[in-house]
Amino acid sequence: MCVCVCVQFIQSNYKPLIRALEPSLTVKAKDELATVLVSVLQSVDAVQRFLVDIVMDEVHGEGEVQLFERHRSFSQLVSKTISKVRNNTVILHRDLVK
Repeated sequence: MCVCVCVQFIQSNYKPLIRALEPSLTVKAKDELATVLVSVLQSVDAVQRFLVDIVMDEVHGEGEVQLFERHRSFSQLVSKTISKVRNNTVILHRDLVK
């Protein structure tokens, strides 16, 4: 029950949570937060919507030019994390099939 409430909270509040935390987080902390959020949202099949939302939020907040000049934005870290998770899933599947 508690896990469901936590997942629902994250699904409903990830944008304001990221907006509040991102300015004060180090790159490493942002990467860890991205990993946690991707893991939680993947469990409810909401990763794609999450990525679209945060990219669009950054574009609207900063403008496209500044976003692409900015290194290690939260959306870039999330995208990298999603790629890692997918690669690990493919490797695990390949190893299990052997």
